[in-house]
Amino acid sequence: MLLSHRIIDGFFIGYSIFKIISSQNTFSSSLMLLITFTIHILIEMAIVYFRQIQYGEKRARAVLYNFLTFLLIIPFIFLGAFTGRFLNDNLQ
Repeated sequence: MLLSHRIIDGFFIGYSIFKIISSQNTFSSSLMLLITFTIHILIEMAIVYFRQIQYGEKRARAVLYNFLTFLLIIPFIFLGAFTGRFLNDNLQ
């Protein structure tokens, strides 16, 4: 479930980054979306970490798990940015 959640987050973050760069507008709704998604992911990581500690996982293993699952979002950010570029080029 966490992986499917990160896939969607990654696509939206990547597309938001593409929109910010392509519009050259530093203050836009895409920037607000990017900020709220970043806050959302940080809170989600804290919740998952504390739940793992609560269920008896060791702290080092919980930190490693959170870090590795956070790294899973990076390829989807790139895919979201390139998908945004593809959509922008082909739908105009």
